[in-house]
Amino acid sequence: MDSRSRVARERARVAGMEQTPFRPTIRSQADLERAWGHLIAPLGFTRQSLWLMVIEPDDRSLPQLIEIADLSRVPEADDRPAFVSFLQTIADETPLGGRAAFLLSRPGHDRVHDDDRSWAEMLYDACRSAELPCETVHLASDEGIRPLPLDEIRMRRPA
Repeated sequence: MDSRSRVARERARVAGMEQTPFRPTIRSQADLERAWGHLIAPLGFTRQSLWLMVIEPDDRSLPQLIEIADLSRVPEADDRPAFVSFLQTIADETPLGGRAAFLLSRPGHDRVHDDDRSWAEMLYDACRSAELPCETVHLASDEGIRPLPLDEIRMRRPA
């Protein structure tokens, strides 16, 4: 575990010890981007990770995040079925109207790479297969946070 992960977990633990844990209301992509910014500040990453936030039907996030650390550069062949199975479990435990939000974090600049698009597309497809609604996937780099909307991901797909 590197210091970046430890710092994020310590922030979550401290927030969880407060009387009112951080549970932002997510009604728009801007709300989600602000929530991610709050949860992962300060920017700066030593490896690629994937973060999952579950948003309940009342539009408030659960106070916990799930981090999948040391993500491969691109999704591997067995990643999609594993994610579908994992997301089906999340969907089964999430009340109707709940949804998932993902943040892909990695070191480097904030320009979107084909590898980022591959992960985002796999996440959108896995959520669809698991019948779990999905917010816009976001990318966090050392320079900022940006959305990776499905329509833009599909428009840039190689022919």
